[in-house]
Amino acid sequence: MSREKALRELLGRLSDWWRGSSPGWLGRGGHERHQRGWRAEDYATNRLIRDGYHILGRNVVVGPGEIDIVAEEDRMLVFIEVRSRQEGALRRPLHTITWAKRKRVRRCALDYVRRRRIGRVRCRFDVVEVFLDHNGQPARAEVHRAALGVMETR
Repeated sequence: MSREKALRELLGRLSDWWRGSSPGWLGRGGHERHQRGWRAEDYATNRLIRDGYHILGRNVVVGPGEIDIVAEEDRMLVFIEVRSRQEGALRRPLHTITWAKRKRVRRCALDYVRRRRIGRVRCRFDVVEVFLDHNGQPARAEVHRAALGVMETR
């Protein structure tokens, strides 16, 4: 096996371990915060499917960052940011999104449309707030349509 191939395999295993999906040689991994985030994204995805969204992708890496969920609803391309907080926290999950994050999400969305040669399309930016119980498990979710705005690509 070449060094390059061995390195790619090792990086793949480390990535799986970090995401917590590797029961193998590194054990169950990832930090608790990340695992809570993945559970929240799973919960949000299930809620969106129940609400009629057609999921196109999750954790989509494009250009300068990552989009949590890309979906389609009512012939509109929807980019979704998932935020979670403990139930009863002082700040709602929605209020933790900074202007820099909004800008990055829009840039990623434009890059997503350009790379897939989608052309002119209306895009919406939704936020799903996932509230966690005292054990860190998702308890409920609220979907905020167009929370970060709407735009049309050229």
